[in-house]
Amino acid sequence: MKTAIRCLFMLAISTGLQVTSAGGAFLSGNDLYGRLKDYTSGAVRNVTSASSGFGFVIGVSDVMDGKLDPSTGYKFCLPNQVTAGQLTDVTIRFLEKKPELRHLSAYSLVENALADSFPCP
Repeated sequence: MKTAIRCLFMLAISTGLQVTSAGGAFLSGNDLYGRLKDYTSGAVRNVTSASSGFGFVIGVSDVMDGKLDPSTGYKFCLPNQVTAGQLTDVTIRFLEKKPELRHLSAYSLVENALADSFPCP
């Protein structure tokens, strides 16, 4: 499973994610939100965009699960049976509920969404 997740993350990187103006962040929440909307649409309009959004969420979750990020203060602990689809659902729901934060880095927003939904014991 971890190998598949890493492959998806590498796919996301290789699909041409660009540096945005969100304070030098790799990807902004606005960018990620658009890509996740492509992912969740019934007929995927842009496979590259959808794949990169999905891969980004899975990559962050794989790298940071159970670890405290000193730069953001977020930490989350994923349950054993959590699915990639759940992680994506949690992230897009967070971005939909908090549009005022979408200008921030996508990485920190994914961490925030997962920390809210999957706090460590």
